[in-house]
Amino acid sequence: MRDTASRTTRKTSSEGLRLGERLRQLRVAAGLTQSELAGDRFSKEYVSQIERGKTRPTAETIGWLADRLGIDAGFLASGVATDERAQLEGALTRAEALYEANEDEEAVDAFEPLVAAARATGVPELQVRALSGAGFAKMGAGDHQGALALLNEARAISEAESLSDVERADVLYRLGCCRYQLSSTQTALSLFNEALALAERSGVDPAKVREALLGGFAGSKILEVHGQRMLDRAFTPGFRVRLHRKDARIVTEAAREAGASTPAFAVVEEQFQRLVDEGGGDLDHAALITLLDEAFTPRAG
Repeated sequence: MRDTASRTTRKTSSEGLRLGERLRQLRVAAGLTQSELAGDRFSKEYVSQIERGKTRPTAETIGWLADRLGIDAGFLASGVATDERAQLEGALTRAEALYEANEDEEAVDAFEPLVAAARATGVPELQVRALSGAGFAKMGAGDHQGALALLNEARAISEAESLSDVERADVLYRLGCCRYQLSSTQTALSLFNEALALAERSGVDPAKVREALLGGFAGSKILEVHGQRMLDRAFTPGFRVRLHRKDARIVTEAAREAGASTPAFAVVEEQFQRLVDEGGGDLDHAALITLLDEAFTPRAG
């Protein structure tokens, strides 16, 4: 699982670097040295650190630097001007309203240009919102493979430091719904476990998360039955872990014989095996969440 140190490193080496590159390019275009840009407020060394991605300035500092350069603060921060971002967010809200109204085909059409537009911004929040929304719309329209491709892309981007654990949980949950509809029950269970654990770790009541999701398009039998068992930590078996482990081995063997790659399923099979090894073979398969109880460490403060 992710830890705070590794995610902080990713932040300074990727998002901070992109901001720094924009700052350097804009400063050079304005004909300013680092000392001239810093003025009396900052040191030349601090500007240099920002440009090299070694530190990320506060929103107030970004605004001050943007004023010095005569540009939009939103563009300096993310590469997207404030008004451009507002237009994209408005279009995403309208597309989301279509799939909430179960107008799936219309939602698919509405999201299609927005995914490309969000990718072009390079802003993780916009990309994840567009990709996960488009994925859910495709799932509603019956294109599960297309949905999986979009949702897996959203999952990878959601690792960005600027996104919260709650946003990551939402992507995992949507992936779980799609896997469930494709009858990949083991993978769906694992994804639902991660989603609820992330919500709880972020200080959000996972029961309220489950209740809210059940009331919308994301509702499913797995969330209804096993989601409650996960919350209650009630693992009286409906379907035992050791039997699920056996089924997982059959799937893996069939995939091997067919020459098919199943990397996500391999992780789930490993989790079932670990639970059996730790004496949980006769528990309900919702007990997978206990592995996450051990994996997540409390945040400081």
